[in-house]
Amino acid sequence: MTPPRRSIALRGPARLEFLPSLLDAVSELCDAADADPAMRHDLRLAVEEACVNVIRHAYSEDDPGEIALDVELSAWEGRPAIRVDIHDRGRPFDPLRLATPQAGTDDVQALPLGGLGVHLMRQVTDAQTYSHAKATGNHLTLVKFLATRKGETA
Repeated sequence: MTPPRRSIALRGPARLEFLPSLLDAVSELCDAADADPAMRHDLRLAVEEACVNVIRHAYSEDDPGEIALDVELSAWEGRPAIRVDIHDRGRPFDPLRLATPQAGTDDVQALPLGGLGVHLMRQVTDAQTYSHAKATGNHLTLVKFLATRKGETA
């Protein structure tokens, strides 16, 4: 029997047609980690939001560029986790610098346009980092801790 994969790396065009392949990689590592359905849903949702942001905003429509995804079973701050690294060479943009929407706003129309997806990414993952370098481009990391017992994170 083949042991489950501990990491997956994908690179491809920053186009919506490539998104299902990126999300399948996340699902495959969630399966390898025996992640519960809620964790799988949360991590896929965060990765989908981050990747769609790259696809829609990082590059011009005429030159979609590339998106790279690395998914790994690893440790983060000493705790077992699934780590997702998303790389692109599009326009520099730190999504984590966006302000958190104000709580208590009942009228969705009153919320500022943009940033809600980033807020969602923060809510459904346990850690996030962003960096940019001229040589390597944008690098967003999303981390979800693995459960050690039913309903608990490590």
